Amino acid sequence: MYAMSNQTKSALFVVASVVVAALIAIAATVGVLESLLFAGFTASVAIMATMVAVSLDARYPEEYQPVRVSWRERRK
Repeated sequence: MYAMSNQTKSALFVVASVVVAALIAIAATVGVLESLLFAGFTASVAIMATMVAVSLDARYPEEYQPVRVSWRERRK
């Protein structure tokens, strides 16, 4: 390293800086993509839960819900 000229050292420093900046940019891009994927997954789970709730409500409206009658009331 000591045998290198100052110009070579500064060129290596510039290259290393560019590589580090590229790695940071890639990590930031991956983080953004990961957060977008997680948001999409969360939204799809919420949509599916809403669909299930709506279908159950349509199949069993409140006025048609089965009413439990105790055995004592049945005997009367």
